[in-house]
Amino acid sequence: MSLKLCSINDIRGSEGGEAEGFLEGMKGVTKYETLLNTIIDAVSKRFENYCCREFEYQQNIEEYHSGTGENTFIIVQRPPISKVTSLHDDYNRVFGDDTLFDVDNYVAGEQTVDLKNFRFRKGIKNIKVVYDGGYTDATIPHDLRLAAIMQTVFIFQRRNDLGLTSLSGEGGSISVQFPMKLLPEVGEILQNYKIWRL
Repeated sequence: MSLKLCSINDIRGSEGGEAEGFLEGMKGVTKYETLLNTIIDAVSKRFENYCCREFEYQQNIEEYHSGTGENTFIIVQRPPISKVTSLHDDYNRVFGDDTLFDVDNYVAGEQTVDLKNFRFRKGIKNIKVVYDGGYTDATIPHDLRLAAIMQTVFIFQRRNDLGLTSLSGEGGSISVQFPMKLLPEVGEILQNYKIWRL
């Protein structure tokens, strides 16, 4: 299950709260809760697939990366990094204490672990990093939450138009966007969260 990148209350507003949600007039309406939850789950998973990553916070994530003999950093798959527990470089992939980097020899950024004055050795899956990373509900960035809200509302509003490709009227016809296709503004926001592989 993916981290829900927005909530029903973001969409319709909370029943006891003052503010309306993104869908005006839906505050307190429970009729569509199951459908909205399903759409939120689908949108959250769609965003993960598009960004080539998982968003939900997890501790002690083990990842293996290949060194080129030239690279001085690795890009983790579940940023932002909150803590690096260990970093190894072992051609034989035993990852014993003798291949462990001292914490003074690297620095963790939001998405990368950078070596200081070293290069990773050339090898296949010879680099092992153990770290905590990802988002909790409280730390989801505002623009990512907004993108999930916009895409969820778009799909919800188009729920009766499945399979429809155009609309015709007296003045002509217009093409209609497939509901699961990302809105252009959503795609722009998600570019900031994509994991770019080396």
